[in-house]
Amino acid sequence: MALALAGTSTVARPVAGSSTVSIDELFEEMELRGYMTCPMMQQMAAELRARRLDLKGFCGNVRKLLGAQALIDIVRGLQNDLPTRRVKRRVTENLKRLRLLALFAGFLCAAQRRAADRIYSPGAHGYLEAQSQFYHCAHMQRKRKRKTSQSPPIAEVKDLR
Repeated sequence: MALALAGTSTVARPVAGSSTVSIDELFEEMELRGYMTCPMMQQMAAELRARRLDLKGFCGNVRKLLGAQALIDIVRGLQNDLPTRRVKRRVTENLKRLRLLALFAGFLCAAQRRAADRIYSPGAHGYLEAQSQFYHCAHMQRKRKRKTSQSPPIAEVKDLR
């Protein structure tokens, strides 16, 4: 098992898997396994991030420093644990967004309530507009009522039974 560079970005891909792995995820896996405590590994990580060291050279140096089995364990750990970590990270990000949205919705509802209170308070523009519409509708209903009361009665329909 080896890691291969995917495109021009700093993304590594396990050859056996189809998902890509970022350099941060690679270092996170190495840190979980306790391999990043060595100052030499930290220096190589900095060189890989700065692109002064390519992925093939990095893997070769890891193999020399830690052994081939350590490199295999890192790749296997990435293949097994990475999907669940990504899901957890996505869930955490979505929860943060949901909390922000709920906070924003609370502020928005309060602002809407204050605006409605201001607009429709007695003497305000919205109150006067609603009052004039109410009186207009009441006037139209009274007008219709008068027309129907003045019309001649409807002839009775004979029962044809």
